[in-house]
Amino acid sequence: DSVVVFNELMYHPSTADARGEWIELRNLLSVDLDLSDWSIRGGVNYDFPVGAKIDADGYLIIAAQPEQWAGSPVGVVLGPWDGALANQGELIELRNNSNRVMDQVSYEDSGDWPVAADGAGPSLAKQNPYWTSLDASNWSASVTARGTAGTDNTPSLDLTPRSATVIDVESSWRFDAANVDRGTEWREPTFDDTSWSAGQAIFYHGVNSSAAAAVRLVPLDPAGDGGINSGAFYTHSIDFGSADTGATVNGVSFAQVTTANLLTSSDFTWANSAGIRSQGRASGVAALPGPLADVFRDYVSNGLNTTDSTVTLSLLGLTPGTRYVTRLFARRNTETSRNTTLEFTNGTEAKIITLDQSSPGFDDPDTPYAIEFEFTAEVDQLTITATQHDATRPWLWFGLTNETV
Repeated sequence: DSVVVFNELMYHPSTADARGEWIELRNLLSVDLDLSDWSIRGGVNYDFPVGAKIDADGYLIIAAQPEQWAGSPVGVVLGPWDGALANQGELIELRNNSNRVMDQVSYEDSGDWPVAADGAGPSLAKQNPYWTSLDASNWSASVTARGTAGTDNTPSLDLTPRSATVIDVESSWRFDAANVDRGTEWREPTFDDTSWSAGQAIFYHGVNSSAAAAVRLVPLDPAGDGGINSGAFYTHSIDFGSADTGATVNGVSFAQVTTANLLTSSDFTWANSAGIRSQGRASGVAALPGPLADVFRDYVSNGLNTTDSTVTLSLLGLTPGTRYVTRLFARRNTETSRNTTLEFTNGTEAKIITLDQSSPGFDDPDTPYAIEFEFTAEVDQLTITATQHDATRPWLWFGLTNETV
């Protein structure tokens, strides 16, 4: 329960260390402490003079040869003491002005105690100043030779991420479009490539990158907002299947689409290979909390009852060269399977995912989720084709967003 503890011992300095033996104390409080008439007892004996103090959160050095510390950045160094610290180990006590033992350490040069502190140069340094000094596992050899007097024994590492630009994403590259074997001459730094074509690099990933398209399944847990926020730019935000006025999620308004107005929207088209469109309320699933509740409350489907029938939804008005993320919001409606293949196509980019809408593989089958397609637009239209694999159980469209990234 001491507020001042042993923090570092140089009990066996190397022959090259002229400072000799020393002990470091650590003040665990955020106020200065008066050490008048305190003492150190054991292999060495030292009585603190009247007026001696240790700074708040600070360190204090007591040395066998304080004169050897002249000019040291640690400041005041007390001493000398009577006796010597035993190289093989011994018990040392710190006592207050009432002779109460405030801290004690019984170090050794064997067993669990670090051997590097026994004459090799490092000191015996405490790892956690708030843990007992009697536990050998709380001591190690100092991180530097001659110890770490007056500073933290275990300085924190700077883990700030570092970045360096090797090749800027806006850099221009030279390339040979002639499809002719140039041998090895072109590899030389002195090769003249000024006659070759030039263009901006495409081999990178990041903001506005031209990285390959990707499709992924993302559980919305917690179900709050699905990453939707008014700070993003949405080219499309659609709430399918209800007769109300549409949902608003974190300031983003979802256009209401029903079976009645499905084909009248100016920014997307819908096509069925068979069947009729229908709408309904989600049933048989746990209530969904959070802002997305209105989006997931109901759905529109094409009412298909033929295996391998399709529905095609096309988003219009995209800007070629822009990076987008499209999200289809899905959830379980009934316990019966709804096996469907979704194909996302934009120009030459096409990605396919096959899943059971009622059981996509999460621990909780009622977990709402999004199917995300991230791509760089080649043309101004994204086509999403749903192919049903279970008769009478079509894919249910709950909601959709498309945003720039």
